[in-house]
Amino acid sequence: MTGARPQAAPGGADLMMVEADWKRALDHWQSRPAAALLVEGEHGAPSERFIQELARATGTRLHLLGADGRVTAEAVSTVVSTVLCPHLETPAHGPGAVLVPGADRLDTSSLTALDGLLRQERVPVMLTCWPGSDFGYRFARVAGAPRGLRVSLDMLPVAATQRLLTRLLGVPPTQTLTRYLHQVSGGHVLELEDVVEVGLVEGWISAAGRRASIARLPDWLDRRTARGTVRRLREGTTPVGLDVLQQLAELGPRDLSSLAADSTTRDAVFGLEAAGLVVLDRSTVGLSCAAHQHALSCDTERSERSRGEPAPESALGRALRGEPVGEEEGITRASHLLRNGLLSQMRVLLRRMDAHDPRVSCLEAAALAAQGAPAAGLAVLDAGDPPVTGGIATLAHELRSFIRFGLLDDQGDPSGPRSDLSGRLCTFRETRATEYLRRFCAPAPGSWAPVMGDTTLIGDLQPLQVETCTLLALDAYAAALADHRVRARTALQALEQFGEQGIPLVCLSWVAERVSVARVLLDAEDSVLPEDWRTRQVPERTLAMALAVGIVEVFRDVVRGVRPESLHGRLEDLWSEFEAGGPGGHVTRMQLEALDFLIDGERSRDLIGPPGVAVTRVGESYGDAWVTAMLGLARLLHAPAEAVGSLVRSQTSDEATVPGVRRLMLRCLALRRARELATTDLVLLLQACRRVDVEEEILDMLSAHIAGDAIQIRASIQRLGTSHPRLHVWEHLDSSGEGPLRWNAVYATLSPRERETVALLMNGLQSADVAERLGISPRTVQTHIRHVYRKLGVGSRTALRALLTRGSPR
Repeated sequence: MTGARPQAAPGGADLMMVEADWKRALDHWQSRPAAALLVEGEHGAPSERFIQELARATGTRLHLLGADGRVTAEAVSTVVSTVLCPHLETPAHGPGAVLVPGADRLDTSSLTALDGLLRQERVPVMLTCWPGSDFGYRFARVAGAPRGLRVSLDMLPVAATQRLLTRLLGVPPTQTLTRYLHQVSGGHVLELEDVVEVGLVEGWISAAGRRASIARLPDWLDRRTARGTVRRLREGTTPVGLDVLQQLAELGPRDLSSLAADSTTRDAVFGLEAAGLVVLDRSTVGLSCAAHQHALSCDTERSERSRGEPAPESALGRALRGEPVGEEEGITRASHLLRNGLLSQMRVLLRRMDAHDPRVSCLEAAALAAQGAPAAGLAVLDAGDPPVTGGIATLAHELRSFIRFGLLDDQGDPSGPRSDLSGRLCTFRETRATEYLRRFCAPAPGSWAPVMGDTTLIGDLQPLQVETCTLLALDAYAAALADHRVRARTALQALEQFGEQGIPLVCLSWVAERVSVARVLLDAEDSVLPEDWRTRQVPERTLAMALAVGIVEVFRDVVRGVRPESLHGRLEDLWSEFEAGGPGGHVTRMQLEALDFLIDGERSRDLIGPPGVAVTRVGESYGDAWVTAMLGLARLLHAPAEAVGSLVRSQTSDEATVPGVRRLMLRCLALRRARELATTDLVLLLQACRRVDVEEEILDMLSAHIAGDAIQIRASIQRLGTSHPRLHVWEHLDSSGEGPLRWNAVYATLSPRERETVALLMNGLQSADVAERLGISPRTVQTHIRHVYRKLGVGSRTALRALLTRGSPR
């Protein structure tokens, strides 16, 4: 036997995942002439692949026993003779061993024959079974401790999923893609490989560029892979167990008492739980792997129930087979698919519906808006037959209002009639949040009930749901901007009553972003979303808001004082997802450019300019208070130290800077730059922080810096770390010579007039325009430019921009 190890562990994953188990199994197999090895693993864990790799590493030839689910004494005798008979073995094939897959699914007579094989101790035996089964204990008794070894393979953790995806896709996956595929596959290696294949075939996984990312919401319509998954489920379960899986796929989680009406079904459910195929949450049974649900829903080769009744089949399955689907059933199922983010499957059903039905237009418009195409969604609503009265007319009106005024920022006709939703969205000025709160009262508490509207109207898409979720998110956002904390928290608590599943997909990304920003403004140490929204999400709904929430998470970490260099990888992930055209919802390039600019990225500065150069009329150019906050914070963090004082004065005196944003910016400035500011600027910063109620520990730290007391500075930082462990103080200057400090050093060599000239050039002005703006002659401008080029060692505006933005000329 050879001791060589394979380069990849089972499933192609990094060997570090199973290093200890692999070493134990290898040592055991090589040190015993008639070793017995049992590898336990849930469905989708590569138990058999682990054995195949072990056999390959040790030069062992495997002889299959019990492939048909039965083991007889005659079969045992035959396979033992085959393994032991010298003339049937050649050195090229190596020593032989018996492989028994799925030993725990053998019947009583087969187990008796298998016991006989193990007691003979004549040949090596490898077996697989599901964890938690009785066979594991039976094996331990029969094989005996010296001869037998049990190895349990767990599901992949997220880090191992990322390594396996890198191997399968050829490039590292983004964090969003990793989390999604891990959630969909449940950490099952075999399912993960299938999901990757489906994503590449259907085109929603993009492996182009430096990172693999999600190009759009998945289809899950690849029936070939679905059949393969169902075939594997059928081989690994009983007919009753497969029937249970099909019911859960079609109907969702079920109560155990209603699902398991007889002992046979109950035993099947508990067997499925042991195999990791279902999850028991108190008395509710649900599928553990979303990939199984998609496969079972799209499988058109259905099996018969064990009781002889036809297996339940979804409207989607019939539509895929070209069979008719009832109008009401189709609309209800399509709205359910929309809620869960399965838009391609929804469209399969809508193609079989009446195109003139206004409900079809509403569903398609909502799907387009959720995909980041609000203008197309609005066109669908305008082109369809308008409903005259009733709930559908209300829904169409609410969708049109949300898309126009919430997503497209269309201010509309100020004199026209408006509903409460359209009126608030149309008149909301994010840089004037206080005016909004003064004009509009908080949404009425009576509308906060999680169950709303006529559920028979259009399934899971309700007009009152769209309106209430949007208004609550808008109110929380406006109140947090204006620092009306009680009102903001009340609106956020009301939204939490709905839960993430209660928010329609059409407004999920928009609502999630405003909830996230509001929570950061209220408490930068809090998570950006409620915990329940993270743990109980449908995977596709997670995707729909992943980009918007990911941007806020990076922004929050900057506010906490996290160093930008540790955020560049996450920023690159966000850019990859955005540029791949993934499910970004309402996210715009402007938001990503502002974030890129904030954390010293490379993509935004060519458009926005170097950190110390003020963009002309920022407040007028960017109407979104959050984007303005990112740009304003970038100026504070990147400006030369001697310019910080004037920037703080302008921020505190500018009425357009809302109180919630002002506190966030001043807190971050204190965490990041207190150790490098002059005493006069520290006094100004301390006064400004006191006015906006910055944490007391930060005020103490600023006071210690003003006093120049190193002991008190250290003590105040320690107190801050104890009471607010997620806030990070920059205690030492960056000596790398890169990034903002490198830029500040370069910029500091210029005279004030030369800086003004550079600032205008970086904002795209030509020499004549610079001369007019500064009130000097064009010849003087050219002189300033020559002096700048000479001081900085560049010869063109392109090289100047490269030097100021990246630290070295292109």
